[in-house]
Amino acid sequence: MTDPPSTTRPLRRLLPLLALLAGCSQDSLVHISSISLDVKVAAADAVDSWVCGRSLSIEDEMSGRFEKFLRDTRDALDGRDPARITMDRVTIYCEGQCSSANLETLEVSLVVESSGNASQLIAVDHPDFPPGPLEFPASFDSRQQLTDAEWRALLDTHFHLRLCGKATAQFLQKSTSWLEYALKVTVSSYSS
Repeated sequence: MTDPPSTTRPLRRLLPLLALLAGCSQDSLVHISSISLDVKVAAADAVDSWVCGRSLSIEDEMSGRFEKFLRDTRDALDGRDPARITMDRVTIYCEGQCSSANLETLEVSLVVESSGNASQLIAVDHPDFPPGPLEFPASFDSRQQLTDAEWRALLDTHFHLRLCGKATAQFLQKSTSWLEYALKVTVSSYSS
């Protein structure tokens, strides 16, 4: 009795071709950079126990650094825009008394100004910050999280980063309470 013909042999021949095709469809990393900024949140600005601070938007230091990131990306792509932009890491350094005694939760989001839509980069419950920076994985991919109009706004730097926290009653009792954070966001661009 002979064994039936192998059905895996034709598949084995296709594996190199499938790997080649898969490699062609993946995006290529063009440029990676870190963008740093300072954000301050104050008890006096609380709305429903939430305090928010943000980068100042287009004319601020972050916008200039993001414009440089885009310029470097476009130079590498012979003047073309990237196919997508990701933000995969947020490093936070807290100046002063940043603990869960002040904030119950902390969130960092990218907000597109034309739509007001926010894409959350990180969310941290009970944010106790020891001396020194803390790094968090972020999950922003422009291809998955932005509409075409929002993508154009991002490329035109019409966005800001927003840091918000749900404040504790203890923090809100003093209207002069404030917290200052230094953020560093790792940004990557890809070509298709």
